[in-house]
Amino acid sequence: MWYRILVVSDIHGAISNVRALRGVEFDLAVIAGDLADGNIDKAISILDEFIRQSSNIVWIPGNTDDPRLLDLKGIGMNIHGKLVSIDEFLFVGVGGSLHTPFNTPIEYSEEELVRVLYQGLKDYERKSSSDRLIIVSHTPPYMSGLDRIRGGTYVGSKALRKILAEYKPLLLATGHIHESWGTSSVESVLSVNPGPLASRRYSLIEVDRDSEVVRVRLYKV
Repeated sequence: MWYRILVVSDIHGAISNVRALRGVEFDLAVIAGDLADGNIDKAISILDEFIRQSSNIVWIPGNTDDPRLLDLKGIGMNIHGKLVSIDEFLFVGVGGSLHTPFNTPIEYSEEELVRVLYQGLKDYERKSSSDRLIIVSHTPPYMSGLDRIRGGTYVGSKALRKILAEYKPLLLATGHIHESWGTSSVESVLSVNPGPLASRRYSLIEVDRDSEVVRVRLYKV
């Protein structure tokens, strides 16, 4: 039986594109950051719209989001620095991004990014569970092909790449770099940047519950 995970990122306030997903069938939604460019009221409206579509929502803020989203509770499951169990999956996330030239609201050093991720991963290490781990990071891993900006420079996280090599999650969901949407195998971990939902891009991940076969489909709404 296939379990369907909707992955979106970089919505940037385009709530009409969120509403356009109402006809998509999925069991759980992952929102990988940049909901509403500093507008917390619009970000909450976007989360509310996803909740109307499914009760299973996990999300992180992106680097352009209002920092108050880092601690927002009560609308879906905010997994920034947290481990959350839904169905047979475990989700851990880190929002924001590495430092950019644009001085956006939520930015970190590599050391700070790792510290946030390990807040959730330390709980994963304590669990004796067969549940599959999925990491959600707005920042993509370094030299993954999902982190290449125009001009060819790689801007992803080296520390995140090391974490993928160490923990070997079932999947990494990421975003941030609009022009580098697609899929990649990073340290033998399937990684997907669905592209910006602001440009109508999203992804459906289908996981076979018995065999752990994973299929990725990229779409435009």
